[in-house]
Parts: sequence; C-alpha cells; structure tokens
Amino acid sequence: MKNLELIIEKNDGLLWGRVENKGNFTPTGAGESTEALIKDIISSIEDYKEHEGKEDKFWSKVDTESIQFELKYDFAAFLDKFNFFNLSVIADKLNIDKTLLSQYKTGKKHPTLEQAQNMLNSMRKLVKHVAETQSLV
Repeated sequence: MKNLELIIEKNDGLLWGRVENKGNFTPTGAGESTEALIKDIISSIEDYKEHEGKEDKFWSKVDTESIQFELKYDFAAFLDKFNFFNLSVIADKLNIDKTLLSQYKTGKKHPTLEQAQNMLNSMRKLVKHVAETQSLV
C-alpha cells in the first residue's frame, strides 16, 4: 500500500489536485467531488505507467489499486468540503469579517499561510468542543 499526499484546491467550481515530488511525474486531475478527483488522478497515474513512465523508478512500482491518499486542502476547498459549517458562525468564532471568509471560500481572495493555519486551529477547537459534548437531551 502506497500513501501519497494529494493537494486539493478549488477553482472555477471544480476541485483540482496534484501529487508532488514523487518520481519524474506530477499526477494531476480535476473533478466535481473528491471521489471524482481521486478517480481522475488514478487514471492519470495509470496512463503514465502504461506509456512514458514504464522506467520511472517510483511510479512503475505503484499499485494504483492500493494507493491511500492523505488529503491536503487549500482553504477554499476545505470550506467547500465541509460546507455544513455556517460561514456567519465561523466568521464570528474566528473573529473575521463574514464577507472576507466568503471570499476565501469562493477563491476570490486567499488567506496567508499563517491566517489559514490560525483559522484551521480555531476550527479544530470548535470541532473538539462539539466532539466532547457528552449528550443531547
């Protein structure tokens, strides 16, 4: 089983992905869902292995049936993937303007790496708080 990091970005209503720094090939793909994106990436890898990648020391040994992807989302793709979060509530909890957060979600603006990491850490705290809730009555 091969574990590969798949970087996912959102642009023009599609999810775009790539696997970097492996062998002599950077598989890329796109799809309307994470599942469709992964299928496209695997197809790209299989095509490469069949043709110009036969001698690639890394990719020639990869069994596409056993690939496990570690998904890494840019902030817009993250908000799209977890779209059940209410942006108004998140913006309030993160102490940022709702319009700015909406622009991050749509890809019109992009947070700095530090801003994105701070927002992710704050969201993790929110999710942890929900997960620690003992019961509902």
